[in-house]
Amino acid sequence: MKIALVISLCIGVFLISVFFGVSQQQSDVENLGWVHGSCIAIKNKTLKPGDSFTLFVLDETTFIDSKIIDKPASAISGCFALMEERRGMNENAGYSFYSIKPGVNNNFAIGFMNFEEQSKGFLSFSSCSTSEGIKFSVHDMHSKIWQGYYSLGYDITATCEE
Repeated sequence: MKIALVISLCIGVFLISVFFGVSQQQSDVENLGWVHGSCIAIKNKTLKPGDSFTLFVLDETTFIDSKIIDKPASAISGCFALMEERRGMNENAGYSFYSIKPGVNNNFAIGFMNFEEQSKGFLSFSSCSTSEGIKFSVHDMHSKIWQGYYSLGYDITATCEE
């Protein structure tokens, strides 16, 4: 009797986690990244030239379509995250960096690979500053589904609530 109850509870927890997207969160890590200027930082090493993604510009709170992966990024190609004072911390965080066309000037944004249009109304986006960088996050109706961090390599005024 007790074994049947434990098995039933385990199955219930599994079904709830699948329903609320817990298993989806792992792929969100590879499908979401932060953008600064003409470069996206994302924990996905498999992107190739021509892949497209949807962009959410945080300053403007709007979606912009038609951003395209151009090539692997470098500091020379205008990737601010790979400038000398930032490169080490950002690369050590596991990000891959890609140049994008067209860029987004100096704005910060969040990029989505495989974004589904019907998700627009169910997601919220935020960013805040720590003492040395920018923290990005995406929430669905239930929880945080993604968080990214951009090390700037210098001190700034923190605005994140701890």
